[in-house]
Amino acid sequence: MAPTSTSNLLTRASSKSGLKITNVSVKKGHPTILLASWTYKANSPDYTTIAVIGVSGKDLVVLAGSWFTKGEGPKSGELTVSLDISVLKSLPGEYVLVFLNEDDHDKLYARSKPFHVKKSDF
Repeated sequence: MAPTSTSNLLTRASSKSGLKITNVSVKKGHPTILLASWTYKANSPDYTTIAVIGVSGKDLVVLAGSWFTKGEGPKSGELTVSLDISVLKSLPGEYVLVFLNEDDHDKLYARSKPFHVKKSDF
């Protein structure tokens, strides 16, 4: 389900999901990837939709659906993932990474600090 307004996700406080995006960086290559790290707690959702939103609030691009957000073992920890962002090749700009509820993209779990995707990254 698409969110009613992507710009609302940029200003809304994230839920108390126990998820916190700690680092986001763009790594050039073939494919160009987004390297993202986050922490989770016992109360964090098991699965989330991972997307990016242009800071203008116009573009929401889903990078991964039904992504497992917790590690196995301890009730809290940190994970890192690499996501192909080739889809952003024609959409350079400033973005934030967001973790959204799988079924209701209006429910925000976590939001990163802004980062840039440049044409020269591809």
